[in-house]
Amino acid sequence: MDLASPYSVLLKVSASPLSTFKGKVEFLIVGESTSPIETTSHFPTTPTHSFDNCPQLDVILIPGGVGTFVAAKNKNMLSFLQKQEPGALHMMSICTGSSVFASAGFLKNRKATSNKAYFDFQTVYDSQMEWVFDARFVIDGKFITASGVSAGVDAGFELSSILFGNDARNQVSKDLHYKPLSSGDDPFSKIHKRQGILIKNLLYSFCTLLGGFLTQQAISVATKTKSKSGGPVSVILFPTFDFLDVSVVLEALCATHNDHWIELNGIGGKIIKGGAGNDQNLIEVTCDRIIDESVGFSPGQEFQKIVFIPSVNSASDLDHPVVARIFETLKANDEVVVLFCGSHLKSRVTKILGLGDDIFSETSKNGWIKTGKWVYADTGFSAVTAMLSILVPKIGEERVKQIAIIMELSEELMPEGIKF
Repeated sequence: MDLASPYSVLLKVSASPLSTFKGKVEFLIVGESTSPIETTSHFPTTPTHSFDNCPQLDVILIPGGVGTFVAAKNKNMLSFLQKQEPGALHMMSICTGSSVFASAGFLKNRKATSNKAYFDFQTVYDSQMEWVFDARFVIDGKFITASGVSAGVDAGFELSSILFGNDARNQVSKDLHYKPLSSGDDPFSKIHKRQGILIKNLLYSFCTLLGGFLTQQAISVATKTKSKSGGPVSVILFPTFDFLDVSVVLEALCATHNDHWIELNGIGGKIIKGGAGNDQNLIEVTCDRIIDESVGFSPGQEFQKIVFIPSVNSASDLDHPVVARIFETLKANDEVVVLFCGSHLKSRVTKILGLGDDIFSETSKNGWIKTGKWVYADTGFSAVTAMLSILVPKIGEERVKQIAIIMELSEELMPEGIKF
């Protein structure tokens, strides 16, 4: 979510007809190589460029997560950023990504923030700057540093205003049913306690020493299928799936990896491209299994518990011959709850299953509705509220609350009845 959410916000706002920028906007994903990069929410993404062949960038986003314990000490990463920084117009970090900027020497004599759960040991990366604890995000010159995880959405909307204008930003915010928080609106600085000097230095040493192990362990937990009683959460990806939908829901599922694992199912191929509601700047994702006419789709062990289907760009993306079979199979499986997003899927599901046209018409104030096993959400932000609500009876209110705190989730996206 650190990467995908602000990336998707910028994609959507840049494509708005209300955008004040009329030139071509190109989005790149850059890695040390162009091999697929696994994430701790199990979403293997293929970079479009490597450090070696990447052109000069105008805007740079650095996501956070346990991988930054390694990235902040990665000489190739720091060298790449140091070469890019003089020509970049804006540089934004999300969560612990600010430690990478600090290690590169960009934040000296500047203000910055970071994830509040890891805040104090992040300050060890550079003491010659002002770390701001009580901030959703901080802007200092061309640098924007966001607090934990979902704060990247708010900072992304702020950056989109700068790049593409307030009208485009406000329209996308309205379409997504999301009201961005301001830079000073940070309830999580009141939830997390500050750490003493000894604790923060011990955590810094521990995470720096074991960063590689911790990263691989987090990835392993997300993908390991053995010894998990809850079965998989199956994500079905159609071509041109919405990147934002997937990112927020998978982030919510991260904290359930001790019980469940994520299985990515590609319709028609193992490599599926998704984006932000248009056919430009698509992101390439490697799936675990293929669903097509030759492989087929059958109920059983692999489709227990929860299935999630993100929205697609157009109705024609749902024309694959296997689509009707998928929904008929899910209908016959009494064990499953199906969460799906977007108007195109809503129309197709009601038609295939013979449901009334108005069955999903009256969504809640949070933009989602549950009818039996079928859960419909208007947008990805509505879907994260729906997914957390699905998880409440499975893992309990307190654990769902902890997931929301880890995500630093806006309170308006919390399930009904759950407060920080």
